[in-house]
Amino acid sequence: MLDEVRLRFPGTLTVLGGVGVTPIAEALVKKGAAEVIVRGEGEETFSDLVSVYGSRGRQAFHEVEGITFSDQMAALSQIETGTHSVFGHTAVADARF
Repeated sequence: MLDEVRLRFPGTLTVLGGVGVTPIAEALVKKGAAEVIVRGEGEETFSDLVSVYGSRGRQAFHEVEGITFSDQMAALSQIETGTHSVFGHTAVADARF
């Protein structure tokens, strides 16, 4: 389905979310299945994502807690709740989700 969206609407931000995709969020982003994964029950996180994307674009995704995405430099980022720490190319903090 996302492939069809990409064909019809080039440049559209593709997002998957929910508890079903949470355990494989990193793999989905690496494979290009979606640009952003909203992990867990992400109603508030999705709202934050839409707000940040609408006002400041993709470069502000690092401000949204509870998502996994690939940034412009092809670094995989996983933003957790709480304080962020950086390990190599992945931003990670407490693994509470």
